[in-house]
Amino acid sequence: MTHRIAVGALVGPLGVLMCHRRPSLQWYPAKWDFPGGHIEDGETAGEALARELLEEVNIRIVVPEDAPTFSIHDNRGATDGLALSGWVITEWSGVPENLARDEHDDIRWFTPIQALELDLAHHAYFALLKQL
Repeated sequence: MTHRIAVGALVGPLGVLMCHRRPSLQWYPAKWDFPGGHIEDGETAGEALARELLEEVNIRIVVPEDAPTFSIHDNRGATDGLALSGWVITEWSGVPENLARDEHDDIRWFTPIQALELDLAHHAYFALLKQL
């Protein structure tokens, strides 16, 4: 099964917001990731991103209708794959806070240089962070 995921690289005056995944999670435990989550049936990736950002970090964005800024396709095997759509988000309303404590044990702002030193959920994030 391919896991369809939408994430947002929230970039603001304090840097980029990263979420630390709980060590008990099945996927990417104890890794730093961008906020986001699974795309539900009937949702576009942009709609999923807006929903997940509100549920996880309490911010509202305009649903992106443009193509994702970055994407990752990782087919590990016949029963396990990843199709990730990601956007760089620079405008939102609300103040980010960790509302998904069952998924994240920490959220924090990092400069892109600092974020490059983290144990990231996916190696493809390094290229994006170098561009920010």
